[in-house]
Amino acid sequence: MDLNHENATNKLSTTKASARKTVWDSSTHMIFVELCLEEVKIGNRPASHFNKVGWTNLANNLKTRTGKDYTKLQLKNHWDSMKRDWKLYDHLMRIESGLGWDPVKKTINATSEWWDEKIQADPELTKFRGYLAPYKGNDVRYHIPNFRRGQTVAQCAPKGLKETFNYYHSSLRNVIERTFGVWKARWAILKDIHVNYSYETQVDIVIASMALG
Repeated sequence: MDLNHENATNKLSTTKASARKTVWDSSTHMIFVELCLEEVKIGNRPASHFNKVGWTNLANNLKTRTGKDYTKLQLKNHWDSMKRDWKLYDHLMRIESGLGWDPVKKTINATSEWWDEKIQADPELTKFRGYLAPYKGNDVRYHIPNFRRGQTVAQCAPKGLKETFNYYHSSLRNVIERTFGVWKARWAILKDIHVNYSYETQVDIVIASMALG
């Protein structure tokens, strides 16, 4: 085998393996999204993918913002992955009826039964679940006060698996909401954090304030 051809083949194999192993943290992902939007606005995505100038700009600007080197293949793989996720999300929000979006939790609002059915049909949808919704229905209690209105201990106790899940779900939710309330009250900087600081700085502030308690 020609030595140059063998070296080129090995280099290509190494590049592909590297692309498969690439891990995108949330901060880098958000920066990538911002940079993609910028390239689209200036016309460097004439079709379904970016042109040569667009890919070069993405790699250079991402390195400037994050200090990380990415090959065109790695960037393209992440772009294609985002497109697949969008198609799944678009299907859920446009074709399926009765769904909503929770802007606080940044998740799709749907019942546990609905998620179980959809994920069984397409396991890829698991990534959009994110939040275990409580069971709903006129005969299923959820809020903690509803479990305190019975005359006896037996009447107050959760009945069945669904109410048991709802009871602990609601209890945990109350604890989390109180914890966030105390945290936000202690650190005034959090009030307008989304206005005054970049995304990367917001992440640092959140981590630092939580670490300090």
